[in-house]
Amino acid sequence: METTLQLSRSKIIFLLVIIIGISLGLSITIWFAAATVAGEKMAASTGLGFSSLVDPQTGGQTPVVSIIMDLFLITIFLSLNGHLIAINFLFQSFDLYSINSAELPPFALVGIGIEAAGAMFYSGGLIMLPVVGSLLMANIGIGVITRSAPQLNMFSFAFPVTLILAFAVLFLSTQSIGNAFADLTKNALESIEKILR
Repeated sequence: METTLQLSRSKIIFLLVIIIGISLGLSITIWFAAATVAGEKMAASTGLGFSSLVDPQTGGQTPVVSIIMDLFLITIFLSLNGHLIAINFLFQSFDLYSINSAELPPFALVGIGIEAAGAMFYSGGLIMLPVVGSLLMANIGIGVITRSAPQLNMFSFAFPVTLILAFAVLFLSTQSIGNAFADLTKNALESIEKILR
């Protein structure tokens, strides 16, 4: 009888460790999906959506701009020692949730996941705003030009202009995108800290 109680207790502890680890990892993954969302929208706006690679993380086709944004975010995350902070939070969870008493973590994990999903779309919108906003203005200007001169071929004129403009705006907004990724890393780690509270 005592061995069955010890066996079931070890299963509960194992389940608790899995729940805490998955919730921490899923929270960071949802926050970091903002870079993927921003890159996919930028690629769709510039016409680079056709240049896609197989992403091993998602298993699907992902635009190259999105992969570049993901790599940029990972570089900033590692340079800010976010991985060390996340591992430290994981170690702190063993003390805070007192695994030996087999108490389950609070059900606020679901609310934090929903909050992270909303923040993912908000952050992705802020990251892609400079590129998509400038392309919108360029497309309005190109629309006026093609309306006044209908003999211009839209693809031979507009496509190179939007590509050059998108790369120029990406180059000029690298500093602001880096700051947005640093804020995204800080917010993701703060959401993990909320889970631990």
